[in-house]
Amino acid sequence: MNSHTTAKYVLKQWAFDGPTRGSKRLWRYEKDHSIELQEGLNSATAHKGHFVHPHFPTKEAELEHRLNVEVEQPVNKFLADLKYRVFDIDAGRRALLTRYITVQFHRSLHRKSLKHDHRDLKIDTLKDVAANKSEVAAIADRYSITPEEALEGLNRTITRHSTDEQSQREYFEMVEQMIDYTDETLLAGEWERVFTEANDPFVIGDAPVVTWNRVNDIPVPGFGFGTPDVEVLFPIAPTACLHIAPRVQRTRRVKTPTVREINEVQAAFATQYCFSNIKSEELDAILQPKFRTCRMGVNGFNIVGFDFHRKMFEALVNAGS
Repeated sequence: MNSHTTAKYVLKQWAFDGPTRGSKRLWRYEKDHSIELQEGLNSATAHKGHFVHPHFPTKEAELEHRLNVEVEQPVNKFLADLKYRVFDIDAGRRALLTRYITVQFHRSLHRKSLKHDHRDLKIDTLKDVAANKSEVAAIADRYSITPEEALEGLNRTITRHSTDEQSQREYFEMVEQMIDYTDETLLAGEWERVFTEANDPFVIGDAPVVTWNRVNDIPVPGFGFGTPDVEVLFPIAPTACLHIAPRVQRTRRVKTPTVREINEVQAAFATQYCFSNIKSEELDAILQPKFRTCRMGVNGFNIVGFDFHRKMFEALVNAGS
């Protein structure tokens, strides 16, 4: 089954008519490639097995159905109207959009790859604990077993978490959980829309929900939704973009972003493509130097100063509490 990392109905807001009735097209921008025509929406940002469950094949279709019915369809009823300045985002629509944005953020390939990176970090940390005799002894003492039994249990845990199947299962479960999750800091934040003219449009990437923090007034992408001063941006049409300041600690005033800033961060977050309703060499020149410059876990969404070893050890010792 092919699943879209950017919801198909969102992409439709940028689509224009193709040569045959009912067909849609997009202009596709990519790092170090010329601008190309994207034929149809079915293949745009679609990836086979993206939401597959490694142990229960039917769950993939079940998850797609839930995403469509519970998350996408309620928002699709008014998504196309968000580009109009007079259209009000009332409390009910904001609640639906909060869940939609959260799910859209987690369905990207970047977010999925970060799950694999976390797996590798978890395995390395478990191996460090297993190599520490005093910590193995402490775990053994906590559960009234021998150090040899504790070490054997650690090695079983390492083996169990070392497979791609485990990472895929955990990613599936995370997306499934996001369907029922409401990010209260996002919901309670300050919601605005940035508008532009049709001849200077926003693009939309294959990871369209992006974040940044301004450093010396320059947008730096790749911060968590709960980070102080973070801003969340989500283009919803060529002429409109949601701009949200979550309810977090703020040390500066929130500044309305420019079209160029928003387009640059779309390219920075992109796994591969950005899409537009126009073909523009000027736009391509803006996107090219920014493509794929924000990598989750590398220079974005890093956890600085977090002691993974200590937290892992504490979790192992306190697991039965």
